[in-house]
Amino acid sequence: MDVYVQIMGLDSGKMRRVKVLLDSGCSTCCIDTDYAQAEKLDIQELPQPIVARNTDNTENISSWITHYVDLRMRIGPHVETCTFLLTCLGKCQGNPRFGPISLGSGM
Repeated sequence: MDVYVQIMGLDSGKMRRVKVLLDSGCSTCCIDTDYAQAEKLDIQELPQPIVARNTDNTENISSWITHYVDLRMRIGPHVETCTFLLTCLGKCQGNPRFGPISLGSGM
């Protein structure tokens, strides 16, 4: 089943409809680095890097998470501002099955 949300940059106000992965094993929300750069989102640097791990607890190919972006996200009638950590999701590996966003249970 494909799940979609709408996201909007806090600076641009441009609305985008994107496919997401619901990841109950993750405690945070992530966005694909290549997607965030291509969409010219307002990327910010984290005060300290975070080790990036995949769902199977192996180290992600991007190794460290160093940046984030704050976005408004709409799921049905629910809207909230969320922080998304930038990392390599399936999109940057050329896998079309995955969308550019992973929503963790800490959302």
